[in-house]
Amino acid sequence: MIVSSVEGSLDSAALIGSEYDNALCSTGFHVVKSGGGVNAETLLVFLRSEIGQQLLKRGCTSTILTAISNDEFQKIELPKIKTEIQTQIKRKVEEARKLMREAKEKYTQAQAILLDELEIK
Repeated sequence: MIVSSVEGSLDSAALIGSEYDNALCSTGFHVVKSGGGVNAETLLVFLRSEIGQQLLKRGCTSTILTAISNDEFQKIELPKIKTEIQTQIKRKVEEARKLMREAKEKYTQAQAILLDELEIK
């Protein structure tokens, strides 16, 4: 998972699949490995939530381009969340990702139909 370190983009967080293992990332992101009793999907939802955003913003420093340092990011305390709740969150996130992929495919199909009808290649 990656999380933006720059204030104004702190809600930019994404799960990164194993196909991107050892890929490079901008220095404007924190690379986060799930663990500590919290799965990646729950962590994603937490960090994008209002309380997660407030915690990230609290750690931002600097004057021109405010950002949360790695040291401050590491200080964020994660809530204790029951395993069964994390499992529910994980299922919902996986379902949402699946639906997003399907929506992109359907949009591409719709676009192809339109272009075909307009005889644009």
